[in-house]
Amino acid sequence: MSVIGLDFGSHWASFAVYQSKLGLCEVFADDLGSRHVPCVVAFRGEEVIIGQAALSQQYKNSVNTFDNIRHLLENEEDTINVPALSKDVATIQLVSHFFRHIHDQVSQQVGHAVKDTVISVPTSHMTNEAFKTRLVAAAQAGGLRIKSFIPDTTAAVLAHNLDASPVSRALGSNCTTETVLVVDLGYTKSEVATFQVSGGLITPLTAQESTECGGHVVIDALTKHCTKDFRRRTKVSCEDNQRAMLRLRKETEAGVRILSTTQETTIDLDALADGMDYSGRVSRAKFEDLTLLYFMGVKNLVKSLELDPATITHVILSGGFSAVPKTIFDMKWLFPNANFLRGKVDNTEAICFGAALHGMTLSKEGLLDAPPTTAENMAVMPVTMFLNDTVVFPQGLALPLATVIPVTGSTSEGTGFTLSHDGTELAQVAVPASDTAELTVTISVSLEGEVKVVVNEVSTGGVLSELTIPSSA
Repeated sequence: MSVIGLDFGSHWASFAVYQSKLGLCEVFADDLGSRHVPCVVAFRGEEVIIGQAALSQQYKNSVNTFDNIRHLLENEEDTINVPALSKDVATIQLVSHFFRHIHDQVSQQVGHAVKDTVISVPTSHMTNEAFKTRLVAAAQAGGLRIKSFIPDTTAAVLAHNLDASPVSRALGSNCTTETVLVVDLGYTKSEVATFQVSGGLITPLTAQESTECGGHVVIDALTKHCTKDFRRRTKVSCEDNQRAMLRLRKETEAGVRILSTTQETTIDLDALADGMDYSGRVSRAKFEDLTLLYFMGVKNLVKSLELDPATITHVILSGGFSAVPKTIFDMKWLFPNANFLRGKVDNTEAICFGAALHGMTLSKEGLLDAPPTTAENMAVMPVTMFLNDTVVFPQGLALPLATVIPVTGSTSEGTGFTLSHDGTELAQVAVPASDTAELTVTISVSLEGEVKVVVNEVSTGGVLSELTIPSSA
């Protein structure tokens, strides 16, 4: 069974696919050969334009072009006006066009329809039930069935294969405990998080995010420099010219990517404003000077975790702005003894690759076998489910669902856990004493609403207890 891993960012999206027949995960490019698809939907009459094609015509058709479409779901707007259609369009329907584009791109390259999807979201969105419900509905309308959500930073850890030690653990090998710092540099916000990785178990420790050091700050600074340079050379102002600013902003964003690999770039635009051309050179040193506040913001965000550099064994950089050399230099200065990991894929594609690997695990565990339902009949969690005080499944997630939670048991006497929903106890899960205190609780909910709980020993994989709760409970 094939599974899509989708990094649905605020500015760009990327997608990877696990193909069970081939036994591999790989990042896919779209039909234009790009591995990064702009999250843009545009309308030209009745025609719907997606991705790079939509972004390229934005400066000519800005009122009918909608970028950062994830933000539309975050704002919970029910409808949005589309002048080209002379009517309001449901936000979920608008966003569904983008998901349909991803569905079609994957189907064309794999050779058959692939619907099951693991999608990554910022950590702060994992508890936003309204956003996730709308996201599930938009994806379903676009032909994708969201099987699981995964935090961006967790997906980045999975992409580097740091969870691959359960086999050695089962064979009795000694397992070291590693502390991993993930620095995810996105367009609208940046997020830092630490994880403890031991014996294949990934435990989140701390996390912080900030919109003040998102990649848009970099683009804003370089665009502002170019507008001043253009005015100085031509005596013509372009700040109030929306068409000119959209074109300039697009070129400066391309310039930032070029400066990640070269020492200099040229911003070239014909007839930028009032028929005047613009051509300006920007060196990497000048770029770093212009964006100093951004780099200071990233360092301050990392410092807000109050980490002891000596305790960080690995650093993972991910996100669209992680390839900027100044960022890498600053992180190596903060954590001189850490191992900076590079995975099988580029850092900008690590999150979608990690999401696909998570989908691979779910597939191998048999948790993706249920056929997808139609959007009109989509089964969802009617309540929020808890294990003790931990949220297992928020209300509104599409069924079926499954998750594995690491817990601590007792080697001397039995223990137990309480499964409940919205304050109502469902069942007590009794766990006898075991040889190891490291346990996992696997909780799954079927399409029909049947709940199954299995407690396993981590070291042996043995089942300590098992419980099935009928859907009528």
